[in-house]
Amino acid sequence: FQAEDGIRDLVRSRGLGDVYKRQEYHTAREELMALWQESVADSLVLVGELRSGTRVPGRDHRRLAAEMLAGHPALIAQRWNAESERRAERLVSRERWPDIVPSAGARWHRDTDEQDFVAALGIEIPIFDRGGGARRAAERRAEAAVHDVSALETALRSELHTLLEELEARERALRVYADNIVPRAQRTLDLARTGYEGGKFGYLDLLDAQRTVIDVEDGRAQALIAYDRALVRLESLLGRRMSEHSDPTQEESR
Repeated sequence: FQAEDGIRDLVRSRGLGDVYKRQEYHTAREELMALWQESVADSLVLVGELRSGTRVPGRDHRRLAAEMLAGHPALIAQRWNAESERRAERLVSRERWPDIVPSAGARWHRDTDEQDFVAALGIEIPIFDRGGGARRAAERRAEAAVHDVSALETALRSELHTLLEELEARERALRVYADNIVPRAQRTLDLARTGYEGGKFGYLDLLDAQRTVIDVEDGRAQALIAYDRALVRLESLLGRRMSEHSDPTQEESR
């Protein structure tokens, strides 16, 4: 087989690369369909393309971090759990004070054959069980829940910072491919083709230049894939799709 990159035909194979790519496509589709109902999976058609022209405000880390921490589902759930534990702790703490029990009723005097209305207030004094163990357990649970919130925030901040740094590096790599590597490989191919037509280069020289262009395009495609995957991970953290602008590989480097 002639190795080719990308899926050019989902039904028939045109090369060893198509075989591998089609297998990866079906595996990813099955994993996605496993999350949905079978009725949806039967009629769903997946389409899409790699993105490289997406606005990522990499220098505005604070705003993105604040946006992420305000709306991340896992963090919201953890905060709700911490608040529940704090409320439970307050309820247990209130139980340390004895309850006041009101009572009222009639009392009959046998000697005088008279009745009185009697009202009283009683206080339950816990002698053997003062609830100290329950209070300490509630305090520990509340402290652990607050610590979990802080640990999750730190982990999310670190992941966001890593993703933004990775996206900036991926974007720089795409610019290098667009501004330097791809044009040079194409110029080399053009020169080899011209030289071959003029009898200055042999057929093997032309094939070598063509193979270089194919390898360069394959490297650029892999860079696009890595960029798009990092972008998807960033969007999952923020809970929204990043806006698009002109292709960063076509913009002037600053």
